[in-house]
This record gives sequence, structure tokens and C-alpha cells, in this order.
Amino acid sequence: MKYYKTEYLEMANSKSEETRLLGDKMWDKAYEEYHRYFQTIKNKIPRKFLKLYYENYGFHDAPIQEISIQNIGRQLSEITFIIELDNKLYQIKYKKVQYYSFTVPSNKSWIGNSSKYGFGVMSWGYDEFEAEGNVLTHRILCDHNCEFEITCRNIAVEMIKKQRD
Repeated sequence: MKYYKTEYLEMANSKSEETRLLGDKMWDKAYEEYHRYFQTIKNKIPRKFLKLYYENYGFHDAPIQEISIQNIGRQLSEITFIIELDNKLYQIKYKKVQYYSFTVPSNKSWIGNSSKYGFGVMSWGYDEFEAEGNVLTHRILCDHNCEFEITCRNIAVEMIKKQRD
């Protein structure tokens, strides 16, 4: 993550009041810097995605139900995240992926769609976009110290299923 760093969250959750205050200050500064930058690039993010993103607080705390990677050609892939928002499942597709990096600690058992199956659930935390030309980079900081970085040419979102109550 370029702006929202794991270290700032760790500091903000410290037992030391001094460290917590410093972590909060650094997080607030990162928020202000990123917000200014985001205003300059938000028009490069597809409107449908941005609308859902805004309506759902940047997907903060949305459970990630599934992640899949599909190779499409020699150097391009498609990455799909299935997330849950307001009892509905949404599919986020990163198309024409040029680069991706997933950092998931090996000691975390989060894969699975429910804790009733004996697995944890990973939640979307904070994220940031970067744009250069017609390429977007999306960085996502999740709980359990997991980070994702995806560089692609397009992002699409659609509702795929309403969950039962």
C-alpha cells in the first residue's frame, strides 16, 4: 500500500497511548494525501464500480467470499473477487490484468465462505487506486495482514446473487 500502511493500523492499535496517537496522526495524514490524489483520478474508474463503491463505504468490512485467477492469454489474466454487501453477492472483475501480487500469511486459515465450515472469513479493509494512462492499480489491505495489488485495464462489478435470510 502506498498511502494506507499496515504499520499505521498496528500503531493505532498499540497498548502505548503515545504510539496510538502517532499511528492515528499518520493514518489521518495518509487519508488526506490519498483523498487529494483520488480526486484527480476517480474519473478513470468505471462509473458503475464507483457508484457501488461509494454507496458501500469503499467496501470496508465486506466479507470476501472467493478469489479466482484465470489466465486469458500469454500475459493477461482476469481476477475475480466475490464480496458480500447487504446480504447480496457482488462479482468484481479485474480485466486485462498486467500484474498482481497477493500477500497472505501462511498461518492464516481464511479461505472458505463461512466460519461454520471451520474457516475464517477475510474482510476487505482499506484500499487505494492509482492511475497511469489507461491502466489502474488497485491495492487492498484486508484483515489478517493480507494485501492485494492488481494492475489492470478495466474493473467491472455486478450483483450475482441475493442471499437468503
